[in-house]
Amino acid sequence: MSSPFDASASLLGYLFQVRIGLADAVRRLRRCETFTVGIETLDDVVFETVGSPVEILQTKHHLNAKTGLGDASAEAV
Repeated sequence: MSSPFDASASLLGYLFQVRIGLADAVRRLRRCETFTVGIETLDDVVFETVGSPVEILQTKHHLNAKTGLGDASAEAV
């Protein structure tokens, strides 16, 4: 039985942001980059160098949904 106060889907989305940020941070570290990473600052995931954003990512997490990555997908409309 679900509750109108259930925030588990939001929590999964937030954890997905953390996972994407961590995975991308590991790739950047392998290239010996110097950066900071922020979650939920300017957008979902933000990479900064010397206090200036160099990449801003927006993530989407869906449960049991089939979505496309094109401009006409439901998220892009």
